[in-house]
Amino acid sequence: MARFLLLGTICFVLGSCATIKQNSFLKEHQILLSQSSLDEANPEQQFDDLSTSLVKMIDQSLDFADPRKGMKFIQSYSGDNKESINHILQNVESWTANMEPAQKLAWGIGLLRKPQVKELIALIPKFKRKYNQVSFLNKVFGRLSGSVIN
Repeated sequence: MARFLLLGTICFVLGSCATIKQNSFLKEHQILLSQSSLDEANPEQQFDDLSTSLVKMIDQSLDFADPRKGMKFIQSYSGDNKESINHILQNVESWTANMEPAQKLAWGIGLLRKPQVKELIALIPKFKRKYNQVSFLNKVFGRLSGSVIN
């Protein structure tokens, strides 16, 4: 009986630690993205911050053994940062709208050289396999690809 009580206590403590860790990850993302969204003078840095945050979020979500908990983490990330992400995307869209087609192409090619974009491209198939959906990422990348292509 004492073993079951000890095992139950250990599971509860570990579960609490995971929740605390998850909340600290979400808070870090929120701080980075909200600070970045305020820096309207540098849309390229905003994009870098957004892609860095997305890479970390995907990586962190893949660490969850239970996909339901990972999806909850992704939904929390999306809900907590929706306003900041939209603001950053609007800034990047308006910045790229003023570019000549050759500048857009050069910027798009430059994106492919960035380490966080390479890592993001590598993580997406793993993310898709685990969660079998990428609707949140499709929204973000759909807007970005429109900015580069148009």
